[in-house]
Amino acid sequence: MLIVLVLYTIGGDIPICTAEKNQMFPRVAWSGENFLVVWEDERDTLSGIWGQLISNDGTLIGSNFPIGTLSGLLWGVSFGDSNYLVVGGSLYGQLYGQFVSPSGELVGTTFLITEGACRACIAWGGKSYLIAWSKETGEWGRLFSSHGVPLSDSFMISPRDDTIALIDVCSNGNTYLVLLNKNGEDVLGRIISSQGMPLDTIFQISYGPICEWPGGVASDGENYLVVWDDGRAEGATAWDIYGQIVSENGELIGPEIPISTANNDQRFCDVASGGMDYLVVWVDARSTPYWPIYGQFVSKEGALIDTNFMVTSNPPGIGGHQMHPTACAGGDGYLVVWTEISDRTYAWDIYGNLVSFVGIEEGKHPSSSSISLLQSFPNPFYRETEIRFILNKDSNVTLTILNILGQKIKEINLGHKLKGFHSVKVSTKKEGICGGVYFYQIKADGCILIQKMVVLH
Repeated sequence: MLIVLVLYTIGGDIPICTAEKNQMFPRVAWSGENFLVVWEDERDTLSGIWGQLISNDGTLIGSNFPIGTLSGLLWGVSFGDSNYLVVGGSLYGQLYGQFVSPSGELVGTTFLITEGACRACIAWGGKSYLIAWSKETGEWGRLFSSHGVPLSDSFMISPRDDTIALIDVCSNGNTYLVLLNKNGEDVLGRIISSQGMPLDTIFQISYGPICEWPGGVASDGENYLVVWDDGRAEGATAWDIYGQIVSENGELIGPEIPISTANNDQRFCDVASGGMDYLVVWVDARSTPYWPIYGQFVSKEGALIDTNFMVTSNPPGIGGHQMHPTACAGGDGYLVVWTEISDRTYAWDIYGNLVSFVGIEEGKHPSSSSISLLQSFPNPFYRETEIRFILNKDSNVTLTILNILGQKIKEINLGHKLKGFHSVKVSTKKEGICGGVYFYQIKADGCILIQKMVVLH
């Protein structure tokens, strides 16, 4: 019997920054205690980089604060063994870093990382940061300690090639995977050792003119999941989201993963991992004329866990958009952050939402289980389905209907039932449910089992 994973969001959308003018291109990291969200901010005359601490339950800690003297473009943030490191700078200019403590205090002063960089990314590898950047001479990297001290010389990741662009970098705790894009078409990668040595050569992750920047990479602590915007269906269903599992040695594991192939565009994806699974997020135009943020859980093996779901609890109205999503694992789930504009404000703000899950592993019921829950029939259905279960002993039974977010739609006390087979009919009209994916939960004698049902439009 298949037991599914119930997804749910915690609370409503979090207004992280709604200051005047534009706040855009957020990034987020987790310290083990709190999240730090950082973004480019235009509230002052010069564009600066600001931040906000958020607890694991979505509460804002203190107020927005400037990240030292960092200004210009935000390239990334990562947490080391004691502090966050925020990296920013100007286009084709100087690249700077600023440490921030877990409590939101600036640690030291802004320091120079390199000059002449046009793009950068950062990842913590357990013992050191790898900061990678683009220069006129190619794509470069360098290891830094948790206090900003260089641990290696700068090394070349890719020689100068006008068709190559740096996308992202990630560590599994043993190696780093640097993600590259070639000519707005292929996704490439290169493995870097924990000592800062590029291994082997650049390898190809996606083939053909099928993708373009941006994309992202995350690790479950063993392998990597690389995701990208995919244009192989352009002209039909336009842009989609695809992924590929990659080993720490740069080997492709399994086939490409079609993460979202819905109608219209799915773009600007990012990915994070909590170690047990991955969460992929993107901007989705299936509900045009507004664009909300969608997500999809992916297993460590590359299997989709249930279906695409809307991350935001309050999608923008007509004429509004949510853009630049980014995700980070922490606490009991993930914090997804994005920029948002409405047709009323004409300015971009920073919002977020916590996404988590209740997991029940796939497998057979233990022999000691008080109940066996069968698949509802028919499924999918239009107006009515029958939920069937078997009690191994007399029990008080409760039936609960949940939506795709794991939110309770209705709870029905079925009373005391005798040992044996039972069934109960569920009506869409009576229970107030319409087309979509739902879950039904049976609780008896302290045992809870869940199954999925699909209501047709």
